[in-house]
Amino acid sequence: MKKYSKLLVLLMVIIFAFGNVYAQDENVGCEGLKDLIGEWISDPYEMGGISYIDEVKCYMVHNDQYMVYDITVREDKGKAYTGTAYFSFDSDGNIQGWIFDVRGADRMTTYTGKCEADKILINSKNTQSTAEGEIRIEGDVIYETWNIDVKAKRTGDNVSLTMEKVYRRKSTD
Repeated sequence: MKKYSKLLVLLMVIIFAFGNVYAQDENVGCEGLKDLIGEWISDPYEMGGISYIDEVKCYMVHNDQYMVYDITVREDKGKAYTGTAYFSFDSDGNIQGWIFDVRGADRMTTYTGKCEADKILINSKNTQSTAEGEIRIEGDVIYETWNIDVKAKRTGDNVSLTMEKVYRRKSTD
């Protein structure tokens, strides 16, 4: 047992030492992501005959290298869904992301994208859908447009839809 404890401690020291060697000193890449920091609430939007409102909290972690995006989606019928996304970005403005939600690993979504001067272009993919999105931030308002292809559960048919969302920064009062 002592032998394994020493090995575990040595492994932790190596991981910590090399992790610090390769850590970046400052945030890189997508300046537009900084504008997302804070708490947001969406205007009501409709999808599949159900009205939804999203509440989002965005914050940076690990020396501002990753953005965390916590979301709660509330249906007008009372159900709520939660998820947490993690986004990383490089010095060229390329974005990678993963969202984990209450539906589990079968529906985990991956993201790739690019920051541009006035917008963020993003693609997403999971086992049931693919989407292309554009996010524009104008002061305290976020505009999202998504073109989504979904495979219908019951029929297996592909369905295409466009979804637009508007988020407003929550007041700090």
